[in-house]
Amino acid sequence: MKFVMLLSAFFYSVALAETVDSDRLAFNAKYEELRSLLEKRERKQAVELGVNMIKLAESIYDESSPQLADFYSLVNALVANEIMFNGRLGDVDLARRSLSLNTLIYGEGSKQAIQGHAALLKIIFYGWIEDKQSAFKKARRSALSAVKDIQTKEAADLYVLLSSLGFSTKGLRKKYADIGADMYSEVLGESSYEALQARVGATRFLSMSKQISEIKKLMPLFQSDER
Repeated sequence: MKFVMLLSAFFYSVALAETVDSDRLAFNAKYEELRSLLEKRERKQAVELGVNMIKLAESIYDESSPQLADFYSLVNALVANEIMFNGRLGDVDLARRSLSLNTLIYGEGSKQAIQGHAALLKIIFYGWIEDKQSAFKKARRSALSAVKDIQTKEAADLYVLLSSLGFSTKGLRKKYADIGADMYSEVLGESSYEALQARVGATRFLSMSKQISEIKKLMPLFQSDER
């Protein structure tokens, strides 16, 4: 569903373009093929096609255009979603380019930029790259700087993601998990699916007895009318 929404948003921006040339016609044909692959849930083929379309997109859209940033976001999200199953897919340069474009177009604290930071972290962590730990720590510092003083669902998503990745102490990962859960509660409500899922997830850093105790405290929220 997430990728279909991204496709719909991008399709609208594409429809606004007035100039039609051979590159654009070729891009539109491949884009329809990409849409079809995603609708059929053929994600691996969709990733390959999307990555191969980047050069064509660069030839059509100016660097300052939202259309190019949006397309990079789409492809980057596809790669980040599949990276756990195939480390070879990790293209750090593509992820960094996507983050740069979306920060330029939408701003550092925007939803698009924060999602770009999250995708970059996943691609570095799961991908086959050199000097992984150093690259990850640098990307993490940048991501945390971007979400400083920001309370949005996307910022909460980022903190929860960081709690699930390595290169951090157990205590620090627990801190990220708690920040994410608190932020979901503030933004979406304490009985929201995201907040409850994050609260339960944060208990994994505790002893078994404390896990049980904390989950028991959450039970009334699972039964709340707000859900």
